[in-house]
Amino acid sequence: MAAGSAEGWAQRWSRGVPTWVHTSQGGFDRRRYEVVELAEAPAREYIQANHYLSGWPPAVHRFGLVDLEPAGGDDGQVVDGQLLVGVVVLGVPMSRRALTRVFPSLEPYTEALEMSRVCLSPSVASNGESFTVAGALRLAAGHGVRGVVTYADPVARLRTLPDGRTAGSPRGHLGVIYQALSATYTGRSTARTIVVLPDGQVLPSGVRAGSPAPDWASEAAFQQAGRALGGVHTLV
Repeated sequence: MAAGSAEGWAQRWSRGVPTWVHTSQGGFDRRRYEVVELAEAPAREYIQANHYLSGWPPAVHRFGLVDLEPAGGDDGQVVDGQLLVGVVVLGVPMSRRALTRVFPSLEPYTEALEMSRVCLSPSVASNGESFTVAGALRLAAGHGVRGVVTYADPVARLRTLPDGRTAGSPRGHLGVIYQALSATYTGRSTARTIVVLPDGQVLPSGVRAGSPAPDWASEAAFQQAGRALGGVHTLV
């Protein structure tokens, strides 16, 4: 599979700010962690607080990586008394064809899903991604999931934080996690143009100049999007 090389670096996210760990650092102890199923509320809270894409996708199954032996002084989101240090989300893609094109014999949205979010804390030692995703897929198989499609966007995706700092993915993604798990590379998806708001939200494709802002968009961000599209949007 020739989808690119990150030269041994894995990207982590905390509060929307990226950090990097190198696979040569090692140190991941699988006995310290467990992959568990999550309710929507804690999974959404973790993703919206830490992932560079602050929006929440249409989720079907949600899984968390919990630290069974957190270091003293570690703070963060706690689920059932355990420290949550990662989340994997399987959900519904924008197009049904994204699933049927790859898995024509599987039932979309039940047997076939999209892996829409993977996010691990910087506290997790390198090589934790493959353990987490593999554990999530094993649990998903128990729900009848037989195929998963995922995307590695090679385009930089940045956003402006409330304090003025810039965060996000400055070099895009190369799918190294999926390569490590022996996933099948099926090529590039259909090219399309998207509008990304300053806070990292992706403007829905059906929005046009003069249309009302959705509930999740701030008025300032949507005004900037409106100017980019040649009109001014207002909240109603």
